[in-house]
Amino acid sequence: MSGSGEPSFSEPELRAMTPRRLLLVTGERGAAVAFCRGRLEFAEATWISTRAPKDAAVIAPPQAASLLGDEREVVIIDGFEGIPADALGIAGGCVPGGGLLVLLLPSIDPADAAFGHSAFMQRLVRMLVDHPAAEIVPAAPNSAIPPPVAPKGRVPAINVGDPTGATEDQRAAVDAVMHVVTGQRRRPVILLADRGRGKSAALGIAAARLLQGGCGRIVVSGRSRDSASRVFEHAKRLACDAARRLEWAPVETLLEAQMPCDLLLVDEAAGVPPADLSRLLARYPRIAMATTVHGYEGSGRGFLLRFGHVLDRLSRGWRRCEMAEPIRWPGGDPVERCLHDLLLLDAEPPPADPATGVDNCEFSVLDPAMLISDEAALRDVFGLLMTAHYRTRPSDLVRLLDDPGQQIHALRTGDREDGRIAGVVLIRQEPRPDQVLGRDILSGKRRPPEHVLAEILGGHAGMAFAVDHDFLRIQRIVVHPELQRRGLGSRMLNALSDSLAGMAVISGTQFSLSPGLVRFWQSCGYRPFHVGTRPSRFAGEVSGLFLLTGPDGTDDHLDAAKRRFTEQFAQSLPRDHRNVSPAVVAALLEGIPEYRQTPSNADLFTCATFCTGRVAESAVIASLARCALWGLAHGTLKEPELVVERILQGRRWMECDALSGEEGLRAGSARLRAAFSGLLASAAPEALAAAGGRLNPPPARD
Repeated sequence: MSGSGEPSFSEPELRAMTPRRLLLVTGERGAAVAFCRGRLEFAEATWISTRAPKDAAVIAPPQAASLLGDEREVVIIDGFEGIPADALGIAGGCVPGGGLLVLLLPSIDPADAAFGHSAFMQRLVRMLVDHPAAEIVPAAPNSAIPPPVAPKGRVPAINVGDPTGATEDQRAAVDAVMHVVTGQRRRPVILLADRGRGKSAALGIAAARLLQGGCGRIVVSGRSRDSASRVFEHAKRLACDAARRLEWAPVETLLEAQMPCDLLLVDEAAGVPPADLSRLLARYPRIAMATTVHGYEGSGRGFLLRFGHVLDRLSRGWRRCEMAEPIRWPGGDPVERCLHDLLLLDAEPPPADPATGVDNCEFSVLDPAMLISDEAALRDVFGLLMTAHYRTRPSDLVRLLDDPGQQIHALRTGDREDGRIAGVVLIRQEPRPDQVLGRDILSGKRRPPEHVLAEILGGHAGMAFAVDHDFLRIQRIVVHPELQRRGLGSRMLNALSDSLAGMAVISGTQFSLSPGLVRFWQSCGYRPFHVGTRPSRFAGEVSGLFLLTGPDGTDDHLDAAKRRFTEQFAQSLPRDHRNVSPAVVAALLEGIPEYRQTPSNADLFTCATFCTGRVAESAVIASLARCALWGLAHGTLKEPELVVERILQGRRWMECDALSGEEGLRAGSARLRAAFSGLLASAAPEALAAAGGRLNPPPARD
């Protein structure tokens, strides 16, 4: 208590009690800037703008991600050239309790000519005007900023000095992370929270306490060292000396050479490619992760939906720890609610009708103009898109509403107008480029974003026919998570194909490859025409380009391109695609019917002699490769991933993911011989018999 008898609060307590404020400063731009200069703590304000005042601390919208994990008392976003949606989502997590988020706008009339080109801006302005969190202030000389709201409500249980955590949620999270070290191996924990709940701080507090207690080595990883700075800050605050032993290592370093450690902490795990996270889980037995549930970084729930099966497979049971109580601002913060509404940060899939099937759905086009007037439908669409790609960002909402080249198709259950949305397809027309642009694409001089398929096929794969065709590119396809495996995805693609009947348009798609997606697209009649050589920095896997093809003879250019890919892909595996997931390679090869032709008798006999142990693998590698392709195409090859990485990709035994840590050359060779022996026993027993018998079963594995 202070001498005046009034209660005194610490700064963290005041932040947790004082609402944040959202100001809309409207009018002519010069007047709005002058208003901010005269009424706000101008020197302390951070501007997000392409043309902020010279004496201001300014960040360009594309660089706004540098603010992630930081705190700024006043953030001013210049909306005179449109509100940068991603920057708005980032800024919303940077302003603490008692701080100001300021939007400069030319008008608060959604019909104003300044917003006429953007359905996103029309919706945003309309919602801001009606939202109780937004305070509208005209940029006029006699205008004043309304007085701030005094701290009110109960005194929060915020105590940053408590070594166990500042809130009950954070204390539970700290305990969960520490238990990863003290409990059984391979029982990871994932901290899930909206921004401002202290999940990164929980990692730091747990690390400090463990290091103080004698824990040997703790390593922190994630998207970047800067984005994980909060982990180190809180560890240092609690135990300065012990925190000096807390290490940072990029994901690439952890995967290239295993770093023995007692605990691996991964901050903002949704920002790490899923393939890399899977490898970390397999390699490091004690791991704790944190990720954002609803925020600019993406959807934590979508992350779990996509990554949960990996956790199930690679752990002995994992724990989810959710943190709901905010630390940096009051619970029920109106600004947080406003930003969630504006940017649909908390959009979820609609309720699923369990009776939904291919026969009771309608496939139709959704007009963006309809979506901005039907908030429920917009939330349904965006919620589904977030489950399909957990790194969906606010800028994707802008493209959904404003991109004139993008079409939105939806699968509705029941009535066409009132039924709930069960699936969504986003497509884009890519007309053939003009002659000059086509030549530049083929020569690699230009990579126009409006001709993605033509550029990849022509500029990268050398398929010149691509610049002479019109394409329809399928950008995203998603089916409600509870309605998958009912044929709804195929139903949407078939309906899309029917709508193109009679049109000289080639339907195609490009996506980061996974075994399930490869098999899905192949089952719908799409064939691979190109596979990239470098993993995507978002997904951690290479991408592939698939085109819808008809029977041979339908299109001579497509037939020639199919043959070219078939001939070249298998040959390129040891050189260009050596590090592609063997499960992905196996799925790609399974769908290529040209490999189903039975190998020559000489190849079959040579393979059989390898199975009996009479010849070394290196002496018959070409025959083994041809038999492997044959077995994959027929789906009769046992241990396809081991065969792919050893025979087709040419990996060394120590590089083969299909082998456990205890297995080496002897066990690997036995399993390889058994795989080919099983193939010949089912498809060419006479070759195996002629070579002199069968292989004894490989040694049992733990």
